Amino acid sequence: MNVLAEVFNAQLWSDVLRMTTPILLLALGAMITDRAGVLNIALEGLLVFGAFAGVLGTGLTGSLVVGVASAMLASGALALVFAWFALYLRGNIFIVGLATNAFAAAATTYAAWLISGREGSLRYAQAPTLAKLEVPLLKDVPFLAFLSGHTIIDYAAWALVIIVAFVVFRSRFGLRLRAVGERPVAARAIGLPVRRIQYAAVVISGLLAGLAGAQLSLTLGGFVQNMSGGRGWIGLVASIVGNGTALGSAVASVLFGAAEGVANSLQITAPNLPAQLLFALPYLITLVALVAYSASRSRKKGVLEA
Repeated sequence: MNVLAEVFNAQLWSDVLRMTTPILLLALGAMITDRAGVLNIALEGLLVFGAFAGVLGTGLTGSLVVGVASAMLASGALALVFAWFALYLRGNIFIVGLATNAFAAAATTYAAWLISGREGSLRYAQAPTLAKLEVPLLKDVPFLAFLSGHTIIDYAAWALVIIVAFVVFRSRFGLRLRAVGERPVAARAIGLPVRRIQYAAVVISGLLAGLAGAQLSLTLGGFVQNMSGGRGWIGLVASIVGNGTALGSAVASVLFGAAEGVANSLQITAPNLPAQLLFALPYLITLVALVAYSASRSRKKGVLEA
């Protein structure tokens, strides 16, 4: 019981919220593209590109606003390139996505070396980092204190859950988006600009991925090679497990964020556990969740067909 109390403490829940943020933003982006009929395999690369651009923009100007904007614009631009190859040139979505991820990893590593002389890392000593905001009504309540002390991007991510849910399921654009993803031939027959809507969905996912990248790098205060840590893939799985809804994606993102938070907490409270096992825990949870979701879908399909 003492071990459990040490692991599941207030700091853990605070860490879970922080670690959930990039996954949640990526999951929302993946959900939007999936609703448009595009599987965004490039989320990992978009996240890396945004993380690098965020540090570069902040370091050159000393402004966090410019850094966040740079991250979103860079990822949005790369998402547009991905969409051009996948939608206009009709390239294989998996190959184009993997190529985008590889390009982002290589380009940021090389650019970091050109700028700083250090391979795979970029840091500006005087650059500001994202500040933690104390929420007066929450920080003084013991069981709600973990909700205080997070960055503005952390809070914005949860606001975006509501906004994305409204846009996708309650707005005219969302209706067209879902029509394009579910019945593209019928959507084209009634005059909807199918490709334009899909382009818009991919670019929006790029902007969200850039925001996730800014949260990672500007909280840390620098860019490090492979700092994405597979979050792009986890975000994609979270959107799938979330059944294509904003709320479902949010719940799945919290699950994966909790897995990462517990793994980090166990490194301190249970140092005898193999480090490799702890590092693999979030990915193991992701795999188990995806298998369970696939099995559930197959079972439902079997029931319907019977």
